[in-house]
Amino acid sequence: MPECPICLGNVDDPCVAPCSHVYCCHCIVQVLLSRPPEWAGSCPLCRTHISVYNLRNNGQLLVEPEVQNLWGCVFVQYGKLGLASYHFNSLEDCYISYDAAPETWRLDDGCRPPSKKPWEEVSYDPETRIFRGVIRWDPPFRGNSKWVYRMEFSEDFAGITGGEVVCSVGSEATTQSYLAPWIHDWERHLSYLRWTPPPATMFGSVFVQGTSYSSVLEGVASYHFDSPERCYISYANAPESWLLDDGSKPPRQKNFELMSYEPSSRTFKGTIRWPQGFDGAVRWVYTIVFSEDFEQISDGKVQPYGSRGWPMAGQHFGNPSGPLQLSASVMYYVRKPSALAASARIQQRFLASHNVENETNEPDAVEGSGPGNPTDIVTRPETQGACAMQ
Repeated sequence: MPECPICLGNVDDPCVAPCSHVYCCHCIVQVLLSRPPEWAGSCPLCRTHISVYNLRNNGQLLVEPEVQNLWGCVFVQYGKLGLASYHFNSLEDCYISYDAAPETWRLDDGCRPPSKKPWEEVSYDPETRIFRGVIRWDPPFRGNSKWVYRMEFSEDFAGITGGEVVCSVGSEATTQSYLAPWIHDWERHLSYLRWTPPPATMFGSVFVQGTSYSSVLEGVASYHFDSPERCYISYANAPESWLLDDGSKPPRQKNFELMSYEPSSRTFKGTIRWPQGFDGAVRWVYTIVFSEDFEQISDGKVQPYGSRGWPMAGQHFGNPSGPLQLSASVMYYVRKPSALAASARIQQRFLASHNVENETNEPDAVEGSGPGNPTDIVTRPETQGACAMQ
């Protein structure tokens, strides 16, 4: 019986990597689960790329992604179609859409960019998931005459995880790099997720604080609407400073009570009770109004009540698409993109089918001044430079 290089015991329920190294299924899965949402890394022995999508157990792949082909996919930045979104219909039909480009995006002759700008010199390698193409501008686009693209896609095609765009301005060139959209980085990068049609309900969705989704905000008072019977607030990644009035930490999951949902107005109502008190409140009463496409919370409020039943100072939900208010009394929430939610669903099904518990640590907490305060205000595409146009 071979020895597992991770636990150093006999291999139990063997998983075979592409490099032929063998691990206990439980051991290698725990290593990969610490790297969401790609669930990928390097073989501990030889550094070959491994993931839950290329490991085999009893001759079968551990997990198969829902999307396994580039063709038919659309990738967007800021969740918006037509904002320099990438459309891959086929090898012969790939283009950038500028249908929803801001008025400030103009070619050097003052005209708007075309609604559909096809790539030229296109190639795609399905083994490496690398796409290459060229965009030429005549007249130039803010001085750029040619953009040369190289994109690398994640194994489940949830997003663009690597590559660059080389922009030619005369004899000079500048480079913009791609970064996986679930990686939090203050440097400017191109960030693209696979687009999915908007849902018809908020059930099955997760909403996090901020004006743009970031994985580090999940579990920082994020709202989870699993079903009409199961909705809760997650504090799994809450800052250490968030304590109940008795000094204990809030639970990882705090269920809503007295729930109701009105589909016609997209309004959810629910109550959170804190017997031990949270910032002096023993009860929070929520009214949450969702946008028509369920991409964000657009209105509503949280009304806290003290131990004597008197109302306390509440907080309101602002519209992330409207004018932003930097105030502790205004909260912004946006939906976790469906492409990432699908990855999480596959993970849960896999863990359940293999009787594996997720023992990995949560990501580093984001500091905030209290439960429900905005933590992540980002620059909008209208104010970005040329990188947003690509």
